[in-house]
Amino acid sequence: MKEDELLEIWGQSGQRGILKVDTDRLGNELEAKTMEMDRKIKLRDRREVVASYLGMVGFGAMAWYFPWPLTQVACLIAIGWFAYVVYRLRSTRKQGEPDVSLPFREQLQARLAYVRQQARLLRTVFYWYVLPPYLMNVLFFLGIGDPTTWDSPVAGLLPDSLVDKMVILVFLAAFYGYIVWMNHKAARTYYDPVIAEMEQVLAQLDDET
Repeated sequence: MKEDELLEIWGQSGQRGILKVDTDRLGNELEAKTMEMDRKIKLRDRREVVASYLGMVGFGAMAWYFPWPLTQVACLIAIGWFAYVVYRLRSTRKQGEPDVSLPFREQLQARLAYVRQQARLLRTVFYWYVLPPYLMNVLFFLGIGDPTTWDSPVAGLLPDSLVDKMVILVFLAAFYGYIVWMNHKAARTYYDPVIAEMEQVLAQLDDET
């Protein structure tokens, strides 16, 4: 889940110094920036959703094809997790749809809540995006029996010893750890400055009322 370019247009505004609040101008800027942000979030979510649907199909096929019960259970768990990813992304995305009928201040508050939620999505990625599939992989690989007794063209591709399985799981742990680190970095680098800028604008609006 890369967020490198999500808030580029927001970051550019930080170079202009302290904002002077003009409701009409800020409203136009907010609309342009949020449209660009929404476009990039939609692209990210679309990639994740497509990957999740493909994962459901792939693990469904493996649950039917593999002969080992624990591995089959792991595949079914993976299908449930993919479905949850789709639900989580779509539900978060719906909450970010702006109500243009609201006054500017209320729109900005709603967008701030949405950006905070997107940042929280990245900061909690370990619990909903990393830990479930890693545990599923542990069950999947440890559940594999002796591949040499399985008459299948894919039997030779499977690990046939505990050492091989542990090597794979250690590699996956490092890979998932990298995902967690990247998402935390994205939240800290890209979302936090945007949140601070929006809070500054809201504070200035409060000072003028």
